[in-house]
Amino acid sequence: MAYEHGSALFLSAVAHGVRFDTAIDGFGVLGHGAYSHDDHFFYPDSPLLGPMSVRPSLLHRADRLAIPGAAGQPDVTIFTLNGLVAAVSSTRRLCIRWLEDVRRSAGGLEGLPDFICLPSDESGRPIIPLSRVTALVEAQKAWHTELGQLVAVTSAIVSGKLAMPKFSSPSQQTVLRNHPSFENDEKAKEALGPVIAKWSATGVLEYVGWNDRVPIRLQSCGAVPKGTAPFYRLITDARFGNQLYSDWDASYTSAAQIGLALHRCDFTFSSDIADAYHLSVLRGCGGRLRPVKRPVVGKNPKTGKNCVTWVDGLVNGCTPSTCVGGCDKDMSGIMIEGHIFRFAAFQFGQKTAGSPLNSIVRSVARYFALLPTPVHVAAWVDDLFFSLSTPPHPFCWSRRRMPSVRGVLRVRAGCAA
Repeated sequence: MAYEHGSALFLSAVAHGVRFDTAIDGFGVLGHGAYSHDDHFFYPDSPLLGPMSVRPSLLHRADRLAIPGAAGQPDVTIFTLNGLVAAVSSTRRLCIRWLEDVRRSAGGLEGLPDFICLPSDESGRPIIPLSRVTALVEAQKAWHTELGQLVAVTSAIVSGKLAMPKFSSPSQQTVLRNHPSFENDEKAKEALGPVIAKWSATGVLEYVGWNDRVPIRLQSCGAVPKGTAPFYRLITDARFGNQLYSDWDASYTSAAQIGLALHRCDFTFSSDIADAYHLSVLRGCGGRLRPVKRPVVGKNPKTGKNCVTWVDGLVNGCTPSTCVGGCDKDMSGIMIEGHIFRFAAFQFGQKTAGSPLNSIVRSVARYFALLPTPVHVAAWVDDLFFSLSTPPHPFCWSRRRMPSVRGVLRVRAGCAA
């Protein structure tokens, strides 16, 4: 069997002070091998160390290197003999056997539960969303052309190089069960199933097939009520992962602060960024766009069962089948009724999910502020408020509903008189 999380163990070791050359020499050979009967030991294949049957008897004279566990995980011990890794050990199981059984019983994409499907049009065909998680990266030339010199963080985001800052890395796989607010609420599942199908079609979620690499961290999903359709929001319980990420401040503007900045007769309008958190795609392994086929899950109008078709798309960095581990995508998996997905962008609930968005918004605000006729932009997460100074004039009753801009921004405009 393969030890799939050697990359994460390597990163964890480096984060805790192990020399880079020592770590790459030692953990670079953690490929295939065998687990002990209780899954607490992994023995890498190594002809120089003899057959597996005698490996346990050699460990008493091996050098030991303890890798501290991250965010409450137990330590991992590396046993080395003559510079070769003889065994990896932990007090917690290194291989999660029940996960394989659950995935096997779930089947592949065709076995997705019925509630995960796109809505259909009048002819019964699935309504394929027009948005793409890679849209910002696809338009990177336009960003640099229109906005000019971007700050380094925003430039990295629009170039597809976003890697979330971390001070530690998990050394072992973590699988958390879904919260009852999602798992035991059929109404929440029915409401959020089309959202999951939409995210899969747009690339926000990447389906992890049977032969693909399972993410090292599977977060629990929950559902919380919201005031607008579909009246539920899918969240991830990222409390474990949030202990690994560095702080990344975001700057927001309150309504009181906006009021202090406004003058009588200023022209104002506001907009809401659709699916804002998912604008900042993660770089994954490699951080460049490449073509892929994306699954579109709809209902067969004749049988009423789910059917899967494939459309052309783009992915940034790695896919589940090409991931080597250790990237942000590898740390953002979820499991729904035995089917595993991973996020290609940060999801609501993760500590720094709004920080890349805030960097983008601040770059946009800087652009508007430098126009010949400056426009002040204030932001509260994904809600933007624009104000333009105008000469004083009589009370004009100019508040009115404006049409949506390109179907993305919902705009309300008017005079502050």
